[in-house]
Amino acid sequence: MASTAHHSRRRAAHICAALLLSTVLVLPASRPLHAAEGAAAFAEAALPSLAPLVKRVAPAVVAVTSSRRPPGWFAIDPGAGFPDAPLPQELQVAGAGVIVNARLGLIMTSNHVVENAEAISVALADGRHFDATMVAHSDHDDLAVLRITPSDLTAVGLGDAKGVEVGDFVLALGNPLGGGQTTTFGIVSALHRSCPGIDNSDLVVTDALIERGNSGGPLLNLRGELVGIMVARAGDSDGAGFGFAIPLGTIRELLATIAIERLSAVH
Repeated sequence: MASTAHHSRRRAAHICAALLLSTVLVLPASRPLHAAEGAAAFAEAALPSLAPLVKRVAPAVVAVTSSRRPPGWFAIDPGAGFPDAPLPQELQVAGAGVIVNARLGLIMTSNHVVENAEAISVALADGRHFDATMVAHSDHDDLAVLRITPSDLTAVGLGDAKGVEVGDFVLALGNPLGGGQTTTFGIVSALHRSCPGIDNSDLVVTDALIERGNSGGPLLNLRGELVGIMVARAGDSDGAGFGFAIPLGTIRELLATIAIERLSAVH
């Protein structure tokens, strides 16, 4: 009995190994595959890559920079007796965003990147720069919708209304430290979580690497569809760790508040 069970396990292992090998090698039916030929076939086999997906969605991901008066800022009148009035220093906040409507130039981002801003600028992946205006925001959800002049833009679609599940593969794109666009890869680690500083307690957690400057950037599924907006992180002192994203349902709710007809009439 033990010998039969052992034989069955070995046979199952051999079948699994053969199936695995068949996924990377195409074996000629007419003759055995020699070692050198097998190595060549393996070297020529296409490796799995997310590069095509990243190339497709990257044009929709933007860098967002806002300028605001720092706390305690006050204007000084040069004519009030100050011989050398100090120049006010602007506070700049850098983050990311994603184009969700190319026709109207609508961009989804994190509200804390643009709140109380006196000026908002958006840089596209192709190097173009636009001034942006805020058309909707939610303090509760730390979300904001910006608008730029529609001009040959690329947008991402919204994911399935049911959202994501724990274990789903995701991509996080952003603009960490204002140094240019980056992409990280991971899974959905948890759902329905909370994070200090954000009132929404229905957040999506991902283990994709998140750094300073990723706020407002998109969390995408492997179809390139938007499933979340990155708004926070929890990690070590280097600024990397688990990321928190506003879920798709909340994103849809904020977009539904925008008067699309009024915006369409502007252009």
